[in-house]
Amino acid sequence: RDVLPVKKEEQEAALHSALAHLLLVVAAGAALRLWNLGWGLPYELKIDKTVYMGHALRIYETGKADPGGFKYSHLVSNQDLACVALVRRLAPPTGGLRAAPARVAFRADPSSYYLATRLGTTLVALATILLAFAYGRFLGGAAAGLAAGALLALHPVHIEQSKTGVPDVHLTFFVLAALYACHWAVRRERIAGVLAR
Repeated sequence: RDVLPVKKEEQEAALHSALAHLLLVVAAGAALRLWNLGWGLPYELKIDKTVYMGHALRIYETGKADPGGFKYSHLVSNQDLACVALVRRLAPPTGGLRAAPARVAFRADPSSYYLATRLGTTLVALATILLAFAYGRFLGGAAAGLAAGALLALHPVHIEQSKTGVPDVHLTFFVLAALYACHWAVRRERIAGVLAR
């Protein structure tokens, strides 16, 4: 069958349009995730989050990579560790708590620590929206990519989990990345090379 060649200008216009729409989708996703990010603070209502933060504070204070247990995700504990270090560096405690251990400063005012970890998880959520767009575009073009990104950006459970700092959002990112990588390898007929390694 004869296929008319698509002009380069039309391809570029379609790409610019898709990127403009993607920017809107990501902006909407960011707005929904950042709105009321500090809900419930200074208290953390997810019990798991207190465990992750406890692991991060322990690692920060001792300098040892042992979180004191292996029941919970180390990925989230390490993200929390980075957030603890960032908060201690950028917003050190005031008054007599400046030289206090991280755990003491955390107990005095946990809000900045929890807010930093929620922001870190929100960044992972936004990266997941971009990944959903890329995977959808790979499967069915720009419209499919925009639909995939928009569905994830507006999904209420993903929005809620993005505000808690628990591993669900990270898991979504890595499962989607694995599916994309496997599908890419199969479609490119490189699965034999991938499996042989």
